[in-house]
Amino acid sequence: LLNSASYSDTKSLVYCSATLTGYMVSDTVCLSNTKTNSCVNNFSFFLITRETGLQNANGILGLSPAANGNGPSYMAALHA
Repeated sequence: LLNSASYSDTKSLVYCSATLTGYMVSDTVCLSNTKTNSCVNNFSFFLITRETGLQNANGILGLSPAANGNGPSYMAALHA
């Protein structure tokens, strides 16, 4: 659920064998609804509105460290 997300223009991208269409958005993202220390405010991520090749997954949250080409890093933002 996006409470106060900000939306950008529609984008398409290829992730492995999947084709994704959606928006870059920013919102508060939490891994737990009971532990507020797992939340990142104003985190940017790709909100998928249409996909082929993900087998109906809701989305992808990368937990990789910050690196060029990886996109926004949840782990780096969590420990900032």
